[in-house]
Amino acid sequence: MSDYVSLLQKRIARLERENIMLKRALLKETAEIERTYQDIKDKLDSLKATVLKAIINSIKIHQRPVNYEEIIRSFRAKYPFIKAKTETITRIVRKLREEGILFSPQQGYFYINKEALKGGSE
Repeated sequence: MSDYVSLLQKRIARLERENIMLKRALLKETAEIERTYQDIKDKLDSLKATVLKAIINSIKIHQRPVNYEEIIRSFRAKYPFIKAKTETITRIVRKLREEGILFSPQQGYFYINKEALKGGSE
């Protein structure tokens, strides 16, 4: 029994180290995405650019792909003066996904397609 507990403790420690490493990589990638966003924001219409910025901020906060609710909450917190309906924000998120700027690693969750952003900035 104690061998099994020891094995599980080692496995947990390895997973915790891996989790920390992945979070650091995600934060670095998010910083790169934010720089690329600055390059292409003028090519997007203003509300789409604002929603994209809210998505990037939400990803930085949660350190993982985000869902509609988190995107909407981030948008409303960062831009309370913009009176966009929930349906408008979700429609823009879907449009960004259709355009390849976002992708869904899991249904209902969204993450930035860094390669699409780079392609849009050329």
